[in-house]
Amino acid sequence: MNYVDETNPAELMDTAIKNMLEDLDPYTKFLNEQDVESYRINNAGEYSGSGHL
Repeated sequence: MNYVDETNPAELMDTAIKNMLEDLDPYTKFLNEQDVESYRINNAGEYSGSGHL
């Protein structure tokens, strides 16, 4: 409420959790809902770019 700049509480919490885990264990990664969805899309095994045969 007293910040000069606008803050996003969800983004602050996400960053805090990720940084705490990184300090505890560099191999453990926290995935929020957006990260999980991005991971699913990137690892679906389907390629939709040019060069289809």
